[in-house]
Amino acid sequence: MSDLPPGFVLDQPADMGLPSGFVLDKPGVAEDVAKSAGAGLANAAAGTIGAVGDARSLLGSAVDYAGSKLGFDPSTVKNAANAASYALPGGRLLANAPSSQDILNSVKSADPSNLAFYDPKTLAGAYTKTGAEFLPGMLAGGEGGLGARFVRNVALPAIGSETAGQITKGTAAEPYARIAGAILSPGIEAAARRVVSPLPASADRQALAETLRNEGVPLTAGQSSGSKPLQWMESALGDTPGSGGAAARIMENQAENFTAAALRRAGIDANRATPEVIDNAFARIGGDIEGVGRRNNVMPTAAFNNELGRVERNYNNLVSESNRAPVVANTIDDLRGMIAAGRIDGPQFNAITSRLATQARGSTNDPHLQAALHGIRTALDNAMERTLFRTGNQQDMQILRNARREYRNLLVLERAATGAGSGAAEGLISPSQLRNAVVQQNRRAYARGNGDFADLARAGEALLKPLPQSGTSPRHNVTHMLQTIGAIVGGSSGAAGGPGGAAAGALAGLAAPAVAGRALLSRPVQAYLGNQVLAAHPRGQIANRALSNALLASAAFRPLMLPSP
Repeated sequence: MSDLPPGFVLDQPADMGLPSGFVLDKPGVAEDVAKSAGAGLANAAAGTIGAVGDARSLLGSAVDYAGSKLGFDPSTVKNAANAASYALPGGRLLANAPSSQDILNSVKSADPSNLAFYDPKTLAGAYTKTGAEFLPGMLAGGEGGLGARFVRNVALPAIGSETAGQITKGTAAEPYARIAGAILSPGIEAAARRVVSPLPASADRQALAETLRNEGVPLTAGQSSGSKPLQWMESALGDTPGSGGAAARIMENQAENFTAAALRRAGIDANRATPEVIDNAFARIGGDIEGVGRRNNVMPTAAFNNELGRVERNYNNLVSESNRAPVVANTIDDLRGMIAAGRIDGPQFNAITSRLATQARGSTNDPHLQAALHGIRTALDNAMERTLFRTGNQQDMQILRNARREYRNLLVLERAATGAGSGAAEGLISPSQLRNAVVQQNRRAYARGNGDFADLARAGEALLKPLPQSGTSPRHNVTHMLQTIGAIVGGSSGAAGGPGGAAAGALAGLAAPAVAGRALLSRPVQAYLGNQVLAAHPRGQIANRALSNALLASAAFRPLMLPSP
């Protein structure tokens, strides 16, 4: 065979031998990728449109296989299947629907050189074609935006499918391996997520952890992830002699920052709720309210009288006449006399609010009386605020509003700071103490997530509760593990050093748990164990994606499995 004329090249399949001097026309990578993308889209379209017909073909193959195994005549089985398909709802559509192979054969008959039959010449083209075949996966939906859905529903299953196809290329197992690669891609992704984020937390727990971090409260990886085994290890290893007391320092730091976050809600800049801190806060807030009273008089309205009436009725409904404290009726009668006069002077306002506050704080053993006194104080403050609004005194109205909010929160802090325990005696407010105080003030508001303390108290109660320090099986197991680590390290060191290394081995065994504790609570290890960058998806979501990928893969590669009609 003679050489081709100058400037001519031979365009033929790569698997055919070329005569000496001939050159195969190989497209560039960019051209191959473009053609492969078009072929993949066409193949995906054929598989999607012909899905109903392919389902019929696959179902027929399954019935034929079962019939042959049971000894039935193939023609009898086929006739029975056809009759059943027509009897079912939509059976006529199923019987007449074209398969993907029918669609491709029709296209090939009309245009043998159609782009749908292009075979990629490069590895990049092969992966591009498979990716295009999985583009219908974008319709499957899922979490995140288009980019996240493309990665999960198109890129990952396509990569898994094509990689499996490359490994089995040219064998009868190739189409099935491609489907298996797509099915397994969510599991592989989940495993990769576990490598990046080894201890995934639920979305609710992540939100609670974020609440505490925003308040400046540090968390260990065990607390943020919710892993109880890790929390036990952090507690036991962190308190091992030689570990530097890391666990104790972390707990104290958490307690101080949690206390500081609670105190900020009453305008207090401190990390311990000591008696001096609480007393100074009462004096400061009381001074702000008294300042407003010195500068303004209360002009009472009907709303004020109505509020006093509600407080009185509520108290009388809850307490029998013989057990009622006279201070409630006497104070309300005095205020009604001032209402009749049309004015409550600033000094009177200050005197009454101060007396009510003192009486309420001294009535902790009588909750109904305390609530009534607080109710009268609230009604009086509301009357002053309405007066400031009507007179246009915005500055004092804002001062009063802020002082009232801080005073209300300070009452919660006072109750929480006077709880039992050594921590409370040292001025530390625990999450449980704060929660109990918030619930006592307004249980319904806490249950609904309302109020200045609700989020902080709920997050602290969920994540910061300390583990039992002794007498528990998990802690015993961790302690036993530490002893085992020490024995292994000590024995290995002693054996390696001979008789003279026994002492060194014993020291190494004692030091091993301490070193492990320092490593576990170090910033890099804690950051890795606690990160939620790629928190795993729920198992059900992984299973749903695997099923979706299987359907897409079977639609794309079914033409490779089905014989031509």
